[in-house]
Amino acid sequence: MGYAATLSIGAFKKKAGRLIYFPWGILGSGYEVQSWERRRHLVAFDRISLALSLFLVSLAGLFGGWLPCICSILALGLIRHAYVRRAVRAMPRSPERLGFVENLRNQASEHSVWSLLCVEVLTVVLAAAAAWSFSKGGQLPVFTAIVGLLLLPCVLVFALMIREKVRGSRPA
Repeated sequence: MGYAATLSIGAFKKKAGRLIYFPWGILGSGYEVQSWERRRHLVAFDRISLALSLFLVSLAGLFGGWLPCICSILALGLIRHAYVRRAVRAMPRSPERLGFVENLRNQASEHSVWSLLCVEVLTVVLAAAAAWSFSKGGQLPVFTAIVGLLLLPCVLVFALMIREKVRGSRPA
């Protein structure tokens, strides 16, 4: 299973025999998924949209600079928002909420410790490269600063996921 698929699986929660989908993670409401077929469609959309978004935003950043990158992020965000609103329209809203630590555990449960460590190291290297490039006055200082600042919370989140994964794998 790919990284994007494991992220989307973390958006689901089982509670009292019900499957609840949190399209906005900890920031929004949950919706009761009525069938496994519907769940499969939601996971597929999340997986494809995440992978495509990362690819397109990276291309925009590499070849166009920070303005096309920001425009592509906004456009892709609007497309995702429209799809999710349409997808959950007929689904009953759940009073359940998804907590921050619970979300970390859900996502960490789908990864091995080694894959989380690899992603953490890669994120730290990218954040350090962004900081180095910014300090040297690279060609795109604003874009570099934005990327660096966005990567810092990712470093923290991956570290917390590793912590939750290690805690969860210890015998009681």
